[in-house]
Amino acid sequence: MGPLFDLSNDETGGLPITAQSEVAGPVGGFSWLMQLDSGSPKRLRIRQIEVDPATPLVLALPYPEDTSFTITANAFSWCSTTSTTHSCSEEFISVDSLAKVRYSQGNTYFFDTTTNLLYVRIIMAPEAYTGDSLYSSTPEWRLWNFDDPNTVSWHARTHAIDRFEFSSIILPRAAYGGYLQIEAACNEGDQDSKYCPMSGDYDIQGIEVCPSGYSQVAYDKCCVPSSDPEECYDFTKPPTSAPTPPPTYDPSSDLIINGGFEDGLSPWYINTGNDDQIEIVENEVNSGTKAVLIKDRVSSWNGVQQNIDPSRVEHGATYRVSGYAKIKGDVASDSFKLTFRITTDVPSSSTHYWKNFGDCAVTNTEWTKCEGDIALDSPGSIITGLQLYSEGTATTDYYVDDVSAILVS
Repeated sequence: MGPLFDLSNDETGGLPITAQSEVAGPVGGFSWLMQLDSGSPKRLRIRQIEVDPATPLVLALPYPEDTSFTITANAFSWCSTTSTTHSCSEEFISVDSLAKVRYSQGNTYFFDTTTNLLYVRIIMAPEAYTGDSLYSSTPEWRLWNFDDPNTVSWHARTHAIDRFEFSSIILPRAAYGGYLQIEAACNEGDQDSKYCPMSGDYDIQGIEVCPSGYSQVAYDKCCVPSSDPEECYDFTKPPTSAPTPPPTYDPSSDLIINGGFEDGLSPWYINTGNDDQIEIVENEVNSGTKAVLIKDRVSSWNGVQQNIDPSRVEHGATYRVSGYAKIKGDVASDSFKLTFRITTDVPSSSTHYWKNFGDCAVTNTEWTKCEGDIALDSPGSIITGLQLYSEGTATTDYYVDDVSAILVS
């Protein structure tokens, strides 16, 4: 395996962590822990990253209690800071769990105050930028994958992520110049030192390796030993890219308003008419600060619904419909889907048709992106009414976030 990343703790990048600072080894499964004799660095640069986009790689570093962090991804120095279509840096946001870091788009971090360990996910970003406007009106960071196109015209590469490709095998190849930087402000020890002192308080033994009910049977494998056939937990489940790669689409064509529920419920409503079955939540979100909880359901079609102006629909065109869902409660897994209810003028204004992209398996442990392409056509010549709503097994409560229905070009 080639190098995964290169580490240095001097702001010029000139002082490597070791004489040979290229770090390589297994990825997926659990996190890497980096512990230095002098303490954890106040400034750490991670460069020459080579990580498959589908593999979660998390780096853990111990820091003293009350340490604060500024973590950024930075493009190569020639990136234009005045561009309206590309960004040159991304500041990571703090989240409240390791799981949210592992399955994030790579721009989050978590400082566990119980173990005093900082967790950061390591992903590859393009060489020339940290965000683009391919799927948005302003430059945005995302989890790039091997299919994402390069979006700067002056750069010779075809794809955003450089790669070595041979006989259907694709391996990531490190971008030049870009880097991830961790800056730690610790209150202990010599303020002129480049390191935060090792407090001895961090606790890797306190980390639960396997979910409840599972036992560790290999480095990256947890199973229920008594099950027949063997039931195992998938640690290396690929995180979902946002947005999903080609076919490309026009974000301005999104039929959904307030798909992330950041503006509250409006124009969403519960299609049962019982307002007690729907509420905005802030403690469980896929992105942003809000999501919606659909609860106390009695029928599969009970869900959050939005009316769509039929004049905005391109008749016969295909729309990519997507949304994130997560189960609330003890149900480990269940089905979920998004459905269009279409009203047409032929044979009568009361005739309805339903279209969805089938059941999507979701769990109560993480957010799952459910996505499919739906052709909005009908036997009628005109669509006179259109609603999109969520569905799932009756009696199961769901969180829903980041719903969209975008015209595929």
